[in-house]
Amino acid sequence: AMGAELKNLPPESQAYQNLFQTRKQFSQDVVKMVQSHYVFTNFRGQKKPLAEAFASDRGIPGGVGDCCAPKLLNYAATHNLTPKGLAEFYWGEPTKSGNKQPGQFYAPCESRCEPILGFLLCGADGA
Repeated sequence: AMGAELKNLPPESQAYQNLFQTRKQFSQDVVKMVQSHYVFTNFRGQKKPLAEAFASDRGIPGGVGDCCAPKLLNYAATHNLTPKGLAEFYWGEPTKSGNKQPGQFYAPCESRCEPILGFLLCGADGA
């Protein structure tokens, strides 16, 4: 609804700027609300909410914890399973940027997965 309203306003107008900021803040608040429900468990049985498990001084981007690796590791930790390895590959059409090709293996994404993998893997080696 706000997007449609923005289309009807001149971008240089104060009304546009105000609505744009309102929509931006609303979107950020919704992402934070969703993220507040994420709790991760590592292999030592320790639990942390996303805000504590995310090891970065940058803000937490949307989509953290939604990739396969964090979900599989969290599941394994909560079901007494010990991972022996983990590999992720991309499935789908090549991305517009060309940085992902179908069937290719990729490392965990630097901005979303890497900051939580340290916590998730604690105790995976039995220590």
